[in-house]
Amino acid sequence: MRSPIQAVTPYMGHDVILIAFIVVIIGGMASVRGAVLAAFILGFIHVFVTTLADAVLADMAGVLLMVVILLFRPQGLLGTQKS
Repeated sequence: MRSPIQAVTPYMGHDVILIAFIVVIIGGMASVRGAVLAAFILGFIHVFVTTLADAVLADMAGVLLMVVILLFRPQGLLGTQKS
């Protein structure tokens, strides 16, 4: 039998869920193209900030990017605005 490498906790995968949430919000709720574009942008920013500083600051930069996008374009990058 195999034993798990890590202990099973309720917080497993929270970092992946945070990144997925940020990608969907930045790209637009109903836009697959926007989500793909947001994933590339967030990936670039995450790698760039991790190279210069550390992973915690990279996660903070992702959340900051999400806040900026929500302030200036609430429907997302490629989302459509409903009237």
